[in-house]
Amino acid sequence: MMASIQGQFDQINVMTYDLSGPYAGWVTWFNSPIYDGGYTFPDTTELVPSIGAAVSNFLNHGVAPGKLGIGLPFYGYIWTGGPGVTQPREAWPPGNPPTVSTSSYAAIVSRYYHTNLYHWDTIAQAAYLSVTNSPASADMFISYDDAQACQTKVSLARNLHLGGIMIWELSQDYLSTQPAGQRTPLVQTLKQSLATPDFAGIQLNMQNVELTVTSLPLGLYRILWSSNLLSPTWNTLTNNVNASGSLLQLSDPTPATNGMRFYRVQSPP
Repeated sequence: MMASIQGQFDQINVMTYDLSGPYAGWVTWFNSPIYDGGYTFPDTTELVPSIGAAVSNFLNHGVAPGKLGIGLPFYGYIWTGGPGVTQPREAWPPGNPPTVSTSSYAAIVSRYYHTNLYHWDTIAQAAYLSVTNSPASADMFISYDDAQACQTKVSLARNLHLGGIMIWELSQDYLSTQPAGQRTPLVQTLKQSLATPDFAGIQLNMQNVELTVTSLPLGLYRILWSSNLLSPTWNTLTNNVNASGSLLQLSDPTPATNGMRFYRVQSPP
Protein backbone atom coordinates (compact mmCIF):
# COMPACT_ATOMS: atom_id res chain seq x y z
CA MET A 1 0.00 0.00 0.00
CA MET A 2 2.72 2.48 0.98
CA ALA A 3 4.57 1.83 -2.27
CA SER A 4 1.47 2.63 -4.29
CA ILE A 5 0.79 5.95 -2.53
CA GLN A 6 4.35 7.08 -1.75
CA GLY A 7 4.08 9.81 -4.39
CA GLN A 8 1.61 11.60 -2.12
CA PHE A 9 4.15 11.97 0.69
CA ASP A 10 7.32 13.98 1.18
CA GLN A 11 8.52 11.59 3.86
CA ILE A 12 7.31 8.35 5.43
CA ASN A 13 8.52 8.06 9.02
CA VAL A 14 8.75 4.51 10.32
CA MET A 15 8.08 4.19 14.05
CA THR A 16 11.15 2.08 14.76
CA TYR A 17 10.74 2.00 18.54
CA ASP A 18 8.37 0.32 21.02
CA LEU A 19 9.57 -2.92 19.43
CA SER A 20 9.22 -5.09 22.53
CA GLY A 21 7.05 -5.82 25.55
CA PRO A 22 6.24 -8.44 28.23
CA TYR A 23 3.89 -10.33 25.93
CA ALA A 24 3.11 -14.05 26.12
CA GLY A 25 5.75 -16.10 24.27
CA TRP A 26 8.20 -13.18 24.11
CA VAL A 27 11.61 -12.54 25.67
CA THR A 28 13.28 -9.43 27.02
CA TRP A 29 14.25 -7.38 24.00
CA PHE A 30 15.35 -3.89 23.06
CA ASN A 31 13.12 -0.89 22.58
CA SER A 32 14.78 0.13 19.30
CA PRO A 33 17.47 -2.31 18.08
CA ILE A 34 19.01 -1.99 14.63
CA TYR A 35 19.45 -5.73 13.99
CA ASP A 36 17.77 -8.95 15.13
CA GLY A 37 21.00 -10.96 14.79
CA GLY A 38 19.01 -13.91 13.47
CA TYR A 39 17.48 -14.45 16.93
CA THR A 40 13.97 -15.93 16.96
CA PHE A 41 11.32 -16.21 19.64
CA PRO A 42 11.76 -19.38 21.78
CA ASP A 43 8.57 -21.10 20.60
CA THR A 44 8.50 -19.99 16.95
CA THR A 45 10.73 -19.38 13.96
CA GLU A 46 9.73 -15.71 13.85
CA LEU A 47 12.54 -13.18 14.16
CA VAL A 48 12.42 -10.63 16.95
CA PRO A 49 11.66 -7.08 15.71
CA SER A 50 14.39 -4.73 14.49
CA ILE A 51 14.84 -1.48 12.60
CA GLY A 52 16.70 -3.26 9.80
CA ALA A 53 13.83 -5.67 9.22
CA ALA A 54 11.22 -2.91 9.28
CA VAL A 55 13.12 -0.78 6.77
CA SER A 56 13.82 -3.78 4.53
CA ASN A 57 10.10 -4.53 4.48
CA PHE A 58 9.38 -1.09 3.02
CA LEU A 59 12.28 -1.21 0.57
CA ASN A 60 11.50 -4.74 -0.63
CA HIS A 61 7.93 -3.68 -1.42
CA GLY A 62 9.07 -0.78 -3.57
CA VAL A 63 9.16 2.28 -1.32
CA ALA A 64 11.99 4.59 -2.37
CA PRO A 65 14.67 4.81 0.34
CA GLY A 66 14.74 8.60 0.07
CA LYS A 67 11.13 8.69 1.27
CA LEU A 68 11.86 6.83 4.51
CA GLY A 69 12.85 8.15 7.92
CA ILE A 70 13.71 6.00 10.96
CA GLY A 71 12.84 6.88 14.54
CA LEU A 72 15.15 7.64 17.45
CA PRO A 73 13.53 7.34 20.89
CA PHE A 74 14.82 9.71 23.54
CA TYR A 75 13.39 7.33 26.14
CA GLY A 76 13.88 3.74 27.20
CA TYR A 77 12.15 0.67 28.59
CA ILE A 78 12.69 -0.51 32.15
CA TRP A 79 12.00 -4.23 32.57
CA THR A 80 11.61 -5.46 36.14
CA GLY A 81 9.56 -7.83 38.32
CA GLY A 82 8.58 -11.38 37.48
CA PRO A 83 11.40 -13.87 38.04
CA GLY A 84 13.99 -11.08 37.69
CA VAL A 85 15.52 -10.00 34.38
CA THR A 86 18.83 -8.21 33.73
CA GLN A 87 19.71 -9.09 30.13
CA PRO A 88 18.20 -9.12 26.65
CA ARG A 89 16.81 -12.42 25.27
CA GLU A 90 15.62 -13.71 28.67
CA ALA A 91 12.42 -15.76 28.89
CA TRP A 92 10.10 -16.08 31.88
CA PRO A 93 7.72 -18.75 33.15
CA PRO A 94 4.04 -18.54 32.20
CA GLY A 95 2.05 -16.57 34.71
CA ASN A 96 5.05 -14.65 36.06
CA PRO A 97 6.00 -12.07 33.42
CA PRO A 98 8.10 -9.00 34.15
CA THR A 99 6.60 -5.54 33.78
CA VAL A 100 7.77 -2.75 31.48
CA SER A 101 7.63 0.98 32.10
CA THR A 102 9.00 3.85 30.04
CA SER A 103 11.44 6.48 31.25
CA SER A 104 13.08 9.43 29.54
CA TYR A 105 16.75 9.34 28.61
CA ALA A 106 17.36 12.14 31.10
CA ALA A 107 15.77 10.16 33.94
CA ILE A 108 17.60 6.94 33.04
CA VAL A 109 21.07 8.50 33.04
CA SER A 110 20.31 10.52 36.18
CA ARG A 111 18.80 7.68 38.26
CA TYR A 112 20.28 4.42 37.00
CA TYR A 113 23.37 4.91 34.84
CA HIS A 114 26.72 3.71 36.13
CA THR A 115 29.71 2.60 34.06
CA ASN A 116 29.75 -0.91 35.56
CA LEU A 117 26.07 -1.39 34.65
CA TYR A 118 26.43 -0.28 31.03
CA HIS A 119 26.59 -2.69 28.07
CA TRP A 120 26.63 -2.38 24.30
CA ASP A 121 25.09 -5.30 22.41
CA THR A 122 27.22 -5.59 19.27
CA ILE A 123 24.75 -7.97 17.58
CA ALA A 124 21.63 -5.84 18.02
CA GLN A 125 23.62 -2.57 18.00
CA ALA A 126 21.83 -1.33 21.09
CA ALA A 127 22.68 -0.02 24.57
CA TYR A 128 21.36 -1.31 27.88
CA LEU A 129 21.90 -1.28 31.64
CA SER A 130 21.96 -4.52 33.61
CA VAL A 131 20.99 -4.05 37.28
CA THR A 132 21.09 -6.89 39.82
CA ASN A 133 19.16 -6.40 43.06
CA SER A 134 17.84 -8.41 45.96
CA PRO A 135 15.26 -9.86 45.74
CA ALA A 136 15.63 -10.90 42.09
CA SER A 137 12.21 -9.47 41.28
CA ALA A 138 13.81 -6.03 41.74
CA ASP A 139 16.38 -6.70 39.01
CA MET A 140 16.26 -4.41 36.00
CA PHE A 141 17.02 -4.63 32.30
CA ILE A 142 16.98 -1.08 30.91
CA SER A 143 16.97 -0.66 27.15
CA TYR A 144 17.57 2.87 25.89
CA ASP A 145 19.24 4.90 23.15
CA ASP A 146 22.47 6.62 24.15
CA ALA A 147 24.97 8.66 22.12
CA GLN A 148 26.43 5.59 20.40
CA ALA A 149 22.96 4.33 19.45
CA CYS A 150 22.15 7.73 17.91
CA GLN A 151 25.41 7.73 15.95
CA THR A 152 24.80 4.20 14.73
CA LYS A 153 21.33 5.08 13.47
CA VAL A 154 22.66 8.09 11.58
CA SER A 155 25.14 5.74 9.90
CA LEU A 156 22.38 3.25 9.08
CA ALA A 157 20.24 5.97 7.47
CA ARG A 158 23.23 7.11 5.42
CA ASN A 159 24.29 3.60 4.42
CA LEU A 160 20.79 2.81 3.15
CA HIS A 161 20.40 6.24 1.49
CA LEU A 162 17.31 6.97 3.58
CA GLY A 163 15.59 10.34 3.66
CA GLY A 164 16.37 11.09 7.28
CA ILE A 165 15.56 10.43 10.91
CA MET A 166 12.90 11.54 13.40
CA ILE A 167 12.93 11.91 17.19
CA TRP A 168 10.37 11.11 19.88
CA GLU A 169 10.73 13.38 21.67
CA LEU A 170 13.09 16.31 22.20
CA SER A 171 12.31 17.24 25.80
CA GLN A 172 13.26 13.77 27.09
CA ASP A 173 16.91 14.55 26.36
CA TYR A 174 16.99 17.61 28.63
CA LEU A 175 19.32 17.35 31.63
CA SER A 176 18.42 20.34 33.79
CA THR A 177 21.23 19.72 36.29
CA GLN A 178 24.00 20.02 33.70
CA PRO A 179 25.80 23.27 32.78
CA ALA A 180 24.53 25.25 29.81
CA GLY A 181 25.75 23.66 26.59
CA GLN A 182 25.65 20.14 28.08
CA ARG A 183 21.94 19.79 28.78
CA THR A 184 20.93 18.08 25.52
CA PRO A 185 23.64 15.45 24.93
CA LEU A 186 21.69 13.36 22.39
CA VAL A 187 20.79 16.37 20.25
CA GLN A 188 24.42 17.50 20.34
CA THR A 189 25.54 14.00 19.38
CA LEU A 190 23.20 14.02 16.39
CA LYS A 191 24.46 17.44 15.34
CA GLN A 192 28.03 16.14 15.35
CA SER A 193 27.02 12.90 13.61
CA LEU A 194 25.33 14.74 10.75
CA ALA A 195 28.38 16.93 10.12
CA THR A 196 30.73 16.14 7.24
CA PRO A 197 33.46 13.66 8.24
CA ASP A 198 36.83 15.30 8.77
CA PHE A 199 40.47 14.46 8.29
CA ALA A 200 42.07 14.30 11.71
CA GLY A 201 45.58 14.02 10.31
CA ILE A 202 47.59 13.80 7.08
CA GLN A 203 51.32 13.04 7.07
CA LEU A 204 54.02 11.65 4.82
CA ASN A 205 55.57 8.33 5.85
CA MET A 206 58.35 7.29 3.49
CA GLN A 207 56.60 6.88 0.12
CA ASN A 208 53.12 6.71 1.63
CA VAL A 209 50.63 9.41 2.57
CA GLU A 210 49.05 8.38 5.89
CA LEU A 211 45.48 9.61 6.40
CA THR A 212 43.49 9.67 9.64
CA VAL A 213 39.73 10.18 9.26
CA THR A 214 36.99 10.63 11.87
CA SER A 215 34.19 8.07 11.73
CA LEU A 216 30.91 6.93 13.25
CA PRO A 217 29.81 3.44 14.35
CA LEU A 218 28.52 1.40 11.39
CA GLY A 219 29.72 4.14 9.05
CA LEU A 220 30.78 3.51 5.46
CA TYR A 221 33.35 5.87 4.01
CA ARG A 222 34.89 6.58 0.65
CA ILE A 223 38.24 8.38 0.24
CA LEU A 224 38.81 10.27 -3.02
CA TRP A 225 41.89 12.01 -4.41
CA SER A 226 42.66 14.52 -7.11
CA SER A 227 45.82 16.20 -8.39
CA ASN A 228 44.07 19.43 -9.41
CA LEU A 229 41.68 21.50 -7.31
CA LEU A 230 40.93 24.05 -10.04
CA SER A 231 39.14 21.50 -12.23
CA PRO A 232 39.29 18.33 -10.14
CA THR A 233 38.72 14.82 -11.36
CA TRP A 234 38.10 12.80 -8.22
CA ASN A 235 39.48 9.26 -8.19
CA THR A 236 38.64 6.57 -5.63
CA LEU A 237 41.41 5.63 -3.24
CA THR A 238 39.25 3.37 -1.04
CA ASN A 239 35.53 2.62 -1.14
CA ASN A 240 33.04 1.31 1.45
CA VAL A 241 35.50 1.39 4.32
CA ASN A 242 33.76 0.10 7.45
CA ALA A 243 34.10 2.12 10.63
CA SER A 244 33.45 1.46 14.31
CA GLY A 245 33.45 5.05 15.53
CA SER A 246 37.18 5.27 16.17
CA LEU A 247 39.65 7.06 13.91
CA LEU A 248 40.23 5.38 10.54
CA GLN A 249 43.84 4.87 9.52
CA LEU A 250 44.34 4.76 5.74
CA SER A 251 47.34 4.85 3.46
CA ASP A 252 47.90 6.17 -0.07
CA PRO A 253 50.93 4.31 -1.46
CA THR A 254 51.39 6.69 -4.40
CA PRO A 255 54.93 8.14 -4.31
CA ALA A 256 55.06 11.77 -3.26
CA THR A 257 57.15 12.51 -6.37
CA ASN A 258 53.94 12.21 -8.44
CA GLY A 259 53.05 15.79 -7.50
CA MET A 260 50.41 17.26 -5.26
CA ARG A 261 47.51 15.15 -4.02
CA PHE A 262 44.26 16.49 -2.61
CA TYR A 263 41.85 14.29 -0.64
CA ARG A 264 38.20 14.28 0.29
CA VAL A 265 36.13 11.92 2.47
CA GLN A 266 32.54 10.97 1.75
CA SER A 267 29.81 9.01 3.47
CA PRO A 268 26.64 7.87 1.68
CA PRO A 269 24.24 10.76 1.04
